[in-house]
Amino acid sequence: MLEATWVSLVIGIAAFVQSCAGFGFALISVPVLALFLDLKVAVPLTVFYSVLLCVPLSFIMRQDIQKKAVLFLTLGTTPGMFIGVEFLKRAKPEYVLVFMGFILFFYCAYELLKRKTTFINFNSFATMFIGLISGILGASVGESGPPIVVYASAQNWTSDQIKSTILCFFSIQMAGILMVYIFDGMYHKQIMELGINTFPAFVVGGLLGLLTYRSIKSNQVTYHRIIYSMLMLNGVYIFFSNIVKVI
Repeated sequence: MLEATWVSLVIGIAAFVQSCAGFGFALISVPVLALFLDLKVAVPLTVFYSVLLCVPLSFIMRQDIQKKAVLFLTLGTTPGMFIGVEFLKRAKPEYVLVFMGFILFFYCAYELLKRKTTFINFNSFATMFIGLISGILGASVGESGPPIVVYASAQNWTSDQIKSTILCFFSIQMAGILMVYIFDGMYHKQIMELGINTFPAFVVGGLLGLLTYRSIKSNQVTYHRIIYSMLMLNGVYIFFSNIVKVI
């Protein structure tokens, strides 16, 4: 019961951030859930909820989706998903968590320290490579977001185009990872029970996040620095709490 309560809290907060910003579900949920759940439980649960959240949100914002970018990101992420699944099945949790903390810290530090936005031209091969890296990270540690968000932020898109494109890609990617997990028999009784018990918190967090996004967008309020600061501190904690187990 206590486990379900903590998981519900984490899932609710992660759903709030994801529906508000367009990303961040795995960045929040996987590192925290991995502190008291096995990684082979935390990651599949996160992927399941990511699909449930990203699909309807991307449908709502479908008019702003950059379809060409989504296409090449998907072409790149497909082989990466299979590589990531094998990594998850074979790697020790401590090594995965150290890598996860590393990714969290440097990604958030990048977002906090950058002063001027620089835009890059669309390149199909570079886009596919970003998709490949994202697929590997997504299927192995549930951290497919950072390379995609950095890529989307570097394009000369509006905030709605960035969010909708990220959500659309995550919908496709996470649905693919979900099918691979199901095929490999990675969903068992514990995950299904946690999914049922934490679903109300997921719904509430998602709806509140969507309402908050509309308010923030209309008032031009910037809240990302607070989120990135918290995530960066979380990444530092995850990294150092597990690096001692690896060394």
